[in-house]
Amino acid sequence: MAFLDVLGFRDLIHQSVGQNAPVTVDQICSILDIPPPIGEDKMILGRIGDISRSGHRLTAFSDSIVLTTDPTEQGLMHLLHHAAKIGFNLARLNALYRGGVVRGLVYHDDQQVFGPAVVTAHDIEKHGKWPRVVLSEEVIRAGRSAEEPVRTVFSRLTRVDDDGKVFVHYLRVLRMVADMSGPLPADMRTIHEGITSFIMNELYRLKDRPNDREKVEWFRSYFHWAINAPTP
Repeated sequence: MAFLDVLGFRDLIHQSVGQNAPVTVDQICSILDIPPPIGEDKMILGRIGDISRSGHRLTAFSDSIVLTTDPTEQGLMHLLHHAAKIGFNLARLNALYRGGVVRGLVYHDDQQVFGPAVVTAHDIEKHGKWPRVVLSEEVIRAGRSAEEPVRTVFSRLTRVDDDGKVFVHYLRVLRMVADMSGPLPADMRTIHEGITSFIMNELYRLKDRPNDREKVEWFRSYFHWAINAPTP
């Protein structure tokens, strides 16, 4: 399961108010959308197969998001895939997130979610500093010891940070495009420009708040790595 905390959610909501709001309610709702299926009632992920049959559930309240899946390899792939998509969508809307991914007991239905796994994942988020979703050691071992192709896909959906922590690689799409030959597609250029502007504005806004500014500097470094650009 994953516990996600949206950073800057209050500002995101304020931007959705007004006649010419820069962010629409539909855009905010789309952040949580399950990745679209490929084929009828299926979500195919490479040779792993249909990961939509993994007991996937989502609960969102205010700035908190909880994702749960079955404790299987397909469930882990679905969880990481969706968590990465949420992070990428947030970055496109000038917001970030932080959280934890753990394996454990949890009760999750249409009305409530609770359990020791929720507490553990929330603790990871609470003690985190950077805008990243960190995986527990048990989840890391499960992903790295899985059979192929799950092990390879796990390595692509995650990234090892400089401090050794493994986190959800939510800018993976940008890195994939950066590794391709040829000119940058127009839609990717727009995303690059939007995120770059967001980073610059946040660094200026937080110039007198060093602790918060460090979080944006971490994201800037991650973003520049993802687009294969030098960090100033």
